[in-house]
Amino acid sequence: MKRWAAAALCALLTLGLAGCDLPMLGFADYDVSAYLQALLDSSYKNSHAQFLEVAGGDASAAQANNDTTVENTAVEFCNTYNLAMDETQMGRLEEILGEALAQTRYTVKEEQKVDTGYYIEVEITPILNYQGLEPRLQELEEEAHEEATSVEGVSQEGDVVTVDVNQLYLEKVLDYCEEQLSQLQYDTAPQTIALDIRQTSQGELQLDMNQIKTIDETVLRLAS
Repeated sequence: MKRWAAAALCALLTLGLAGCDLPMLGFADYDVSAYLQALLDSSYKNSHAQFLEVAGGDASAAQANNDTTVENTAVEFCNTYNLAMDETQMGRLEEILGEALAQTRYTVKEEQKVDTGYYIEVEITPILNYQGLEPRLQELEEEAHEEATSVEGVSQEGDVVTVDVNQLYLEKVLDYCEEQLSQLQYDTAPQTIALDIRQTSQGELQLDMNQIKTIDETVLRLAS
């Protein structure tokens, strides 16, 4: 989902190691788990202090981690449920999902040095409120049609009253999503995501973007 994330992590790790005096072979152990924790906190929780400490750069670059994560989650939400929102509605959806992502639960375990680089486990307790919403969204769509039908017609002043059913439906969807923020539900047990971070002969650390995608899909579930 987020190609940027893999690139960001690779850049983060590379930058974090850039100031180190690396031996040619048998590299020293690095606090890779701290780098990953910093990236996840920056991306999901909008908390950038640790990211700036380990990666450097300016605050705007750190903020971009969260902005991009939230934007991509909103797009994925719309794609999952076949929703076509305008710019204003997308902005509201991003605010809602941003608040949800800020409450994600995950634990980055200590890295283990292996022959190819590093092995790290991330324990995630997924948010379930936005998963499998098809039945509820169908109910909201039916409600929108019923409300539109009851309102449409000719007013006492003789004006024709029409209602955009789709816009009414989308507003109901947004209202429902916002209501969930006060009652977030988490899976009963955490899931473990295993990450294999490879170390090149130059000492750079590389993470497969599909592994980041797996984290994205787990912290806030959408698909049933």
